[in-house]
Amino acid sequence: MSAKHAVYLAACVAIIAFAIALELPVPTLWYRPVEREWLFAARPSGIAIDFFGRCLVATASSIAATATTYAIARRLCRRDPRPVTTTAIGVLAIATMVIAIACHR
Repeated sequence: MSAKHAVYLAACVAIIAFAIALELPVPTLWYRPVEREWLFAARPSGIAIDFFGRCLVATASSIAATATTYAIARRLCRRDPRPVTTTAIGVLAIATMVIAIACHR
């Protein structure tokens, strides 16, 4: 796969990985403004803000997915990908994201 196609595919995977990681219920950093402390948990008690922790987890998973996808894509065959294959991969990725979000709720 050419470099520009590998970068494009890695960027698409990064966006999808970021969106999925924002929705998954994983333990993350929470800020408790009343107590003025940070907490690492899945669900804290009381008033807490998880925005910064979720963004940190989502960014880390997005970087890992991007690096992995780019490395695999560059090692694939050197010819340009067919548009049908790229579209199929995009549809499967979006379907996976929708299913993950629906299962979370």
